[in-house]
Amino acid sequence: MQVRTLTKWGYRKQPFVVPKLDICYRPDTTDEKVIDEVLVRHAYQNKAAGFQLEPDDCWLDLGGNIGTFALMALAAGGSVLSVEPEPENVRLLRLNVEINFAARHRVLAAGVACTSGVLPLYLCNGEYNKYRHSMFLQKNRVSVPVPVVGLEELLQERVGTERINAVKMDIEGMEIDLLEKCADTLKHVRKLVFEYTFDVDPSVQRFLHIVEKLRTLFDVVHYTGINVNEKEFRHFPPCKMVYCSSSTQRLPPE
Repeated sequence: MQVRTLTKWGYRKQPFVVPKLDICYRPDTTDEKVIDEVLVRHAYQNKAAGFQLEPDDCWLDLGGNIGTFALMALAAGGSVLSVEPEPENVRLLRLNVEINFAARHRVLAAGVACTSGVLPLYLCNGEYNKYRHSMFLQKNRVSVPVPVVGLEELLQERVGTERINAVKMDIEGMEIDLLEKCADTLKHVRKLVFEYTFDVDPSVQRFLHIVEKLRTLFDVVHYTGINVNEKEFRHFPPCKMVYCSSSTQRLPPE
């Protein structure tokens, strides 16, 4: 394990509450790539969509990996509940948030589904890829059973006294199932950002149906690079970021 120290990350003029971030990572793995994608190139923020991390955000971080998104959100002054099922990633996730921030974070060693239970997690082969573990059947992969918590149950959690009001998903295809079956549980959040995984299902129409559902829940649903006249998305990379936001939050009852 090595430590990388960042003194610049996110948007250039975005205010952060700490001057640096120390990030523990596994050298010569996708950990190096995810640090650059999330913290240096701020994949989960988009100025064109008016989508940035802010101090009053309380994030449900689905697919916490080694904690890069959590660090970005905490550095912006927000709070985070990170959910990650893979044990080695959980260890680094806990370490990274704890060495940089004393409070405003929780880590749950679990996956997410529409309902709670236990599901197999198919682990990536080899020593390089540490962020494409998936709950969808993968040929020639070892699987391990992991607990999963229902999305609606997770949205009722708190970080300290803060209620969840924003959701980030990077869960290797499980976002499709959640957004098709459980999207209504998101009606009380004001921000949603997710990576849509077309290599699980390349159907453009399936993606567009999900987008139409999200437009009933959010004021803005922003994405680029999808040709609505194509039946299937067969381009590289096989994923797209989607940014959803509303100007106000519809609070659930206490």
